[in-house]
Amino acid sequence: KGMYETPRIRQLSHTERLPGLREKAPKTDRLNIHFFPEGGELVTGLSCNIAFKATDKHGNPVNVKGTVFTREGQAVTQIQSVHEGMGRFELTPQSGESYYVELENEEQKKKRFELPKALPKGYNMTVNNLDEDSLYIHFAGSQSADLTRALGMTLMGRGRVIMFDRIKWKDDNTATFS
Repeated sequence: KGMYETPRIRQLSHTERLPGLREKAPKTDRLNIHFFPEGGELVTGLSCNIAFKATDKHGNPVNVKGTVFTREGQAVTQIQSVHEGMGRFELTPQSGESYYVELENEEQKKKRFELPKALPKGYNMTVNNLDEDSLYIHFAGSQSADLTRALGMTLMGRGRVIMFDRIKWKDDNTATFS
């Protein structure tokens, strides 16, 4: 039963999609960005370096440029990636204010992203290691932060404690290690 005398074998042209071959990922409008405030959180009234990384929907880096705005639409600062979708900018969040970034990718498509909310009180840390022989660490506490609370700093390298010290606050709500 069946027609075995004239077997049919389908021949595919080189333009037809073959099973097992992957298609190239299509270009997409989807843009993602992650914000990384230095010290972990934005704190009202304290200047903060905010790193960012922009990617497409596949996780590939995307170079972007844009502007940080207040919720009312007032421009605060310009941002631009400098390498593989990564960059940084500085922001001092104000009390009761929220912020967003409007980004433009290489195809001039714009998209809006909310920045993390700033805490009303807390602490901030900034690290400067631009000099290869020294490390400068600056702590700041907001005006409403409890500076009587015992806080310490542990400096670790390769899983080993290099230094531990208690933070000794100055009158201007700052402390520095170098």
